[in-house]
Amino acid sequence: DMRKKYILESWFNNNLSNPYPPLGTKIEFSEECNLTLKQIESWFASKRSQLKRKYEVKKLNEFSSEKKNILRDFFLNIDQKPNKIQIKELAEQLATSEKKISKWFIDQRFNQKKKNN
Repeated sequence: DMRKKYILESWFNNNLSNPYPPLGTKIEFSEECNLTLKQIESWFASKRSQLKRKYEVKKLNEFSSEKKNILRDFFLNIDQKPNKIQIKELAEQLATSEKKISKWFIDQRFNQKKKNN
């Protein structure tokens, strides 16, 4: 039901800094949405989990402009598809994970391919 979702989403989005509704609010939602208290609590737990994953993915993709410049330089002037050794060296140089470096290169190749189509 869209109305139920709207009620819960609105409260959640307006309280992102502390997305834990007090018991009284959860009881109101339960009555208004015709859901059990457990269903309300599960919905909020799931929503907080989604938010956390979204934040972690975003954090995984962030680089300082200095690090981006180093990666961009490597991508444009050395290799667009670095091997495992090159990825390991870049990760050490930039004090980050090999996974983040690999993902950055995959994203760059994808974006370049998109531009060329």
